[in-house]
Amino acid sequence: MVIAAVVLAVISDRVDAAVDTSFLANVPWLYQNQTQGARAVLSAIATSMVGVAGVTFSMTLVAVSFAASNIGPRLVGNFMRDRGNQITLGTFIATFVYCLLILRTVTDPAGADDGAYIPHISILIALLLALLSVGNLIYFIHHVPESINVARIAYLIAQELQESVLKLFPDEVGDPSDTQNSPDVDLGPSFRTESQQIKAGSTGYLQVIDDESLIELAKTHDLLLRVEYRPGDFAQAGGVLLYANPSARVGPEIAQELANCFVLGPKRTASQNAMFLVDQLVEIMVRALSPGVNDPLT
Repeated sequence: MVIAAVVLAVISDRVDAAVDTSFLANVPWLYQNQTQGARAVLSAIATSMVGVAGVTFSMTLVAVSFAASNIGPRLVGNFMRDRGNQITLGTFIATFVYCLLILRTVTDPAGADDGAYIPHISILIALLLALLSVGNLIYFIHHVPESINVARIAYLIAQELQESVLKLFPDEVGDPSDTQNSPDVDLGPSFRTESQQIKAGSTGYLQVIDDESLIELAKTHDLLLRVEYRPGDFAQAGGVLLYANPSARVGPEIAQELANCFVLGPKRTASQNAMFLVDQLVEIMVRALSPGVNDPLT
């Protein structure tokens, strides 16, 4: 949104330079600003946006702190991903950046209004952005109490869990080439010793496995793959993520491609780990039963 504000400032400034804005004097509810008035309007909007953005950040942090202490720290990510909070903060900051960039274009080299450059259309856009920001602030004040409502949080987690279950289960990874004659494969006790080890390059939670790419690599190079972790598991650097057999077909490039199919991160996510959402619901229930919280209705 800040980048969009920069682009909008450049475009509106060029439009102001190319278009005759004298027609604004004939519109009853519009007027042409003088140099000092234009600077005052832009400065007032920019200053107020910074102040409101600071208050908005504070309200967001208070809501996150409340949720972390009373509902569960694993729910903090839900507030950080909240699209309403992101759009509100982005609107305030983008409006501030836009006014700042337009403010520098207002020039008065002679110390009088004759020969001064005043971007009237850009100032009108700044006023519209200010009105939009006011509407966003009203929405945000209503949205924050709603976002920390425990019933709403549980509902959203349950809805996400249902979608995750329908997406992940009961589908299996890949399809057998022949469903009628697809025997079970006995890997044997020597499978691990005769296979190429694909190790984790860093420490963290396994967030996503690109199963389609794994199957494509197995088909292309005629490999038998055994995945040792599932999404949500914690892997140490150097731990074996995957065994690929036979090892003679797995060169350094293929090994790197196989390793790239695993995404590790500092925290668990719900993208391929439905149990993470279950743990969030369990945490809400357990905290509600705690004597420190004492919320039996939840």
